[in-house]
Amino acid sequence: MDTLSETADKVDQSLQNMGIDGTSVKQSIRDFLNFKEYLAEQLPAFTGFCIKVVLSIIVFFVGRKIICWIVSIMRRSMERANVDAGVQFISSAGKAILYTLLIFNIAISLGVKESSVAALLGTAGVTVGLALQGGLANLAGGVLLLMFKPFVVGDYIIQGQ
Repeated sequence: MDTLSETADKVDQSLQNMGIDGTSVKQSIRDFLNFKEYLAEQLPAFTGFCIKVVLSIIVFFVGRKIICWIVSIMRRSMERANVDAGVQFISSAGKAILYTLLIFNIAISLGVKESSVAALLGTAGVTVGLALQGGLANLAGGVLLLMFKPFVVGDYIIQGQ
């Protein structure tokens, strides 16, 4: 295989024989051949990244199965403990938290820095907390009512004046 300069010189000579100024064509050929060499140099890094992506996809599917298994265990244990249906949202919240942890672990394995993930989590927490400030207070009150059961279905509540 010809070297870069030999190939460019052959093209330049052919263009001069045809009476065409080949400086731009010669530069384009050099750029293309340099790109080809660049790709040859970057192939090991690209292959390594592809392996990371494939492994991350495998980890996601395995993690998804494990999360489903953990959530089913949580639901069965709540059913055995005769927990009200309203409190069983904890399994859904646990599922969301586990999926979030799984996705962040996969992102970190792909090369995202841990400090960036921590900053993202902190910012998201503050944003959601401030945006849902009143709603979260009502949600917390409802959870306390469901967990401590000051009254059950069928009780009458008389409001004092």
